[in-house]
Amino acid sequence: MYKKYKLTCWSDDFEVEADLTQASAPIKVDGEATQYQTADCRHRLSELLTLAACWSYRDTPDSNIDFSVIATLVEIE
Repeated sequence: MYKKYKLTCWSDDFEVEADLTQASAPIKVDGEATQYQTADCRHRLSELLTLAACWSYRDTPDSNIDFSVIATLVEIE
């Protein structure tokens, strides 16, 4: 079942959708499918945070930083 999460990094907020129970389920950020699937984040929220943040900042010089230190991922309803 898909769950929604709020990804916050710096002053930016993103809505992340993922079904961490299904390996082939796509990961979405702000309603847009990424190239990632649940298997890519190993069914872990910590890995989901990193993948979603890297994808969100993919066109910026910040795409290669350690987002686990500066970003948060919280489940929303």
